[in-house]
Amino acid sequence: MQRDIEHNHRGVMIRSLMAAGVGVAGKILGLFNQIASVVLISGALGADGLREQMLAIAFVSWFNLTLCGMHTSLPVLLVRSAPAAEASQLLIKTAFILAVLGALVSVALTLLILNLKLTNSLVGAPLATAIICNAITIVFGLSEKVFHGTDRIAQFNVLNMIGTLVSLGTTFILAKTYPSASGFVIAFYLGVLLPPLAATVQFVPLLDLMKLPSLTEFCASARQLIGVGVFGLGYEVASYCKLQAPLALLALLDLSSAIAPVGLGLRLLGLISGGLTIAIPILMLQIGTAIRTQDEGSRRFWTRTGLGIAAVTAVVIVALYPLVGPAIFHAWTAGSVALGPGQPIALAVFSAIFLVQNLVFPLIAPDPSFATQLRWVFWLEGPAVIVAAVVSALLAPANYGGAALLGGAAFVMGIVSLILLTLLVGRRFSDSRGNVLRLQKHS
Repeated sequence: MQRDIEHNHRGVMIRSLMAAGVGVAGKILGLFNQIASVVLISGALGADGLREQMLAIAFVSWFNLTLCGMHTSLPVLLVRSAPAAEASQLLIKTAFILAVLGALVSVALTLLILNLKLTNSLVGAPLATAIICNAITIVFGLSEKVFHGTDRIAQFNVLNMIGTLVSLGTTFILAKTYPSASGFVIAFYLGVLLPPLAATVQFVPLLDLMKLPSLTEFCASARQLIGVGVFGLGYEVASYCKLQAPLALLALLDLSSAIAPVGLGLRLLGLISGGLTIAIPILMLQIGTAIRTQDEGSRRFWTRTGLGIAAVTAVVIVALYPLVGPAIFHAWTAGSVALGPGQPIALAVFSAIFLVQNLVFPLIAPDPSFATQLRWVFWLEGPAVIVAAVVSALLAPANYGGAALLGGAAFVMGIVSLILLTLLVGRRFSDSRGNVLRLQKHS
């Protein structure tokens, strides 16, 4: 029996290492794609064409929020229902129906905004292309989460690499033949959409599509997905407040000199965070599986692994960012953008706490008790981050406004991170104490 358990753990480790290895290669390729695409698009269309492409894609990025947190809830629930094939199929069918409804709502709201002329900066073919492409991506993008929830992470990472190569190749061909902002929007979404489309083709034949869920089944599964997803949706909204709101706040507070350095710092954080997404689905899958099988040994191992990665990441970021950050900015922008007073340290602390939260989240999300306890924490964190950032920036001297804004946001994020870590450590302590008491009872 013990030999079987050790063999199973060894197989899990091998699969996880393979998924991580392919993921690292994919992230490096994705980083090269981002850099090369900007060069190709700006060279073909100039700054205005690049702006049209980026704004069109950014304008529809909120579509993901209509999924009501299913990026978190679907893989978590699939792991919990793994032994029951019918329950898994019902969850997948319900999730895709909800995604179709979410995509339709997204398109309708976007068209309403444009019809009311609430924004005049985005019109024409690039935006129309982005709306159509992103609506399709919303639906089929759930296939990635199906693969994550069914321990096929390495396979999806391979598909991601193929999609990145297709996107880069299409961008190159368009830049040399028929460059247009709409064409480059399509090239971007090819890299996003092709992997989940290929994944959908693989698992859809296993579903009984002739048997749609009844209204009662659909409502029950939808309540389950959205109920668990509320926690994940709050986390996604809080992430938007942390990464998207600072630049808008700096503009509103008339701290325009800090926009470029803070914006580049947040973009660099996004690249680092994207690299860590290699570990996040692996941690979520293994923690969820350990909870379902009541394998406390495996859960302790993966929890320690996640906390270890988080600790190393935080130390490296805080230690190296102030030292190498200015050099990276100088090389990235040819010296046109420089970090202001206090910004290297503020960006280091902000980035370290953000990345720690990213790595702690998959350790708590699969646990129903944690998700229930913390259901509204991230919903409160987002507005609190904005309030603290504004207050800090207003109280600080103008030349320290950018650093103060990040510092205020980091303060709130740090409190939330301490709450999460306290719950994790408290659970480990109570489990260890329970094990000792059980051993004493049997001895």
